[in-house]
Amino acid sequence: MQRDLVVHPHVTRFRLDRQPVFMVQEGGIMEGRKIHSAHTVMTQGMRLCSCFRSFPLAALLLIIAYHPLQAQVAVDFRSGRLALTTTDLTVPAGPVRLEIKRTLLSEKGRPGLLGTWWRLSIERRLIKEQNVVRMEGDVGSILFSREGKSSVYKNALGERLRIEENGRALWTKQDGTRETYDGEGRLIEIDYRNFNKVTFRYGPDKRLGRIEGPKQHFIKLFTDTKGRLLRAEASNGEQIDYQYGGDRLSQVRINGAEVFRYEYDTRDLLVRIEAPPTGAVEIAYDSQGRVVKRHFADGGMEQYGYSNAGNELSFTDPMGGVTKRQRSP
Repeated sequence: MQRDLVVHPHVTRFRLDRQPVFMVQEGGIMEGRKIHSAHTVMTQGMRLCSCFRSFPLAALLLIIAYHPLQAQVAVDFRSGRLALTTTDLTVPAGPVRLEIKRTLLSEKGRPGLLGTWWRLSIERRLIKEQNVVRMEGDVGSILFSREGKSSVYKNALGERLRIEENGRALWTKQDGTRETYDGEGRLIEIDYRNFNKVTFRYGPDKRLGRIEGPKQHFIKLFTDTKGRLLRAEASNGEQIDYQYGGDRLSQVRINGAEVFRYEYDTRDLLVRIEAPPTGAVEIAYDSQGRVVKRHFADGGMEQYGYSNAGNELSFTDPMGGVTKRQRSP
């Protein structure tokens, strides 16, 4: 059962290209300034198209875009979890882009370049388990099941993963892109076709040290003794510096100037984000780790409500407008 939604037209929170933007999206993929979704509502200049008064909703997404850092913040209406993906660095390399993109994990993961609570999109690893191969990345796991007794595995999308005799694995995606992993399961190459390749080079310590793309563009990575990323330097002169509090990412500095800070509670939940373009955002959670409030630097507040049965969800914007959704168990 799906109820109609009421979206208040006067909600602005972050700025995209210096214009107020409020975005509601179901299952869309956001990439830079391109929005890919069948259900996207955008208000600019404090206006909302009246034709989008009723539509299904799975997640409320608010976008921050501020050069060179771009962030995508989401509160998942199904789980109430906070999802945050940030592109710290983008290097145009001919027809492709080299990126440093990180995602906040919903639960503590294995130690990586950004500790155990954040994961870079390039930190993908294949793990072989009997008749299954699991790809672990920044957005969770993808399973590949073996086809009979062959060396070919297939995922839910029908994409094929082939294990070669030398231990390497080749993943062919639906769009023709091919990813190659070494015998240890590390990503070593992405082939975008037409000879456009991105290569990942690891040092003697087995840590990722350099990302190379077309036209001699690159990103060089520097890590500490614990294997955590301290700095990323790009061929275009951009530089990103990272600091940690314990095992948690606490600060990101952009080109030696702007600083983005993160604070966590005793449960390791992200409770405060300080971003130069918009000021601080404070986040409150319930006992189950679901977002219930977000306070913004201008005094505005958003509230999220969840029914005991888990099938009714609501969002209240700073102006009092309410978005509701009811779904079958």
